[in-house]
Amino acid sequence: FRERLRRSDKPDRVFEISLEAARAAGLVGHKRVLDSTPLYDAVATMDTITLIRSAIRNLLKVADSSLRDSLVRVLTSGDDYASSAKPTIDWDDTDAQIELIDSRAKDAYACLVVLEATELTPEVNQAAHLLATVVGQDLEQ
Repeated sequence: FRERLRRSDKPDRVFEISLEAARAAGLVGHKRVLDSTPLYDAVATMDTITLIRSAIRNLLKVADSSLRDSLVRVLTSGDDYASSAKPTIDWDDTDAQIELIDSRAKDAYACLVVLEATELTPEVNQAAHLLATVVGQDLEQ
């Protein structure tokens, strides 16, 4: 969110709108503190593993049973993607984190390969596009 705002045509618009509201409320000129936390926390923050797992889970949800079976066959991580809970690993272990992300990225790419040769419904196409966007933006080679 912050990066998109910074790159936009009006990167200061949140501040400007907040300032306008403060002026309208008669708060400008008085010593007040504006905490931006509520503004930034209004956007859900998701980490890479949550984004990938959510995109795969959504893809499996919108796929018909035949396509879902084809997708499940290529999942090699052992994750069934049924739960939104993060997998249990030692989150302080960098190698474990890398292995987790790598295994879910492989699942994502395998799903996208299956979809390349498939006629997609609009819902599946949208879910596939989201999955491709997530792995394309959130992962480094």
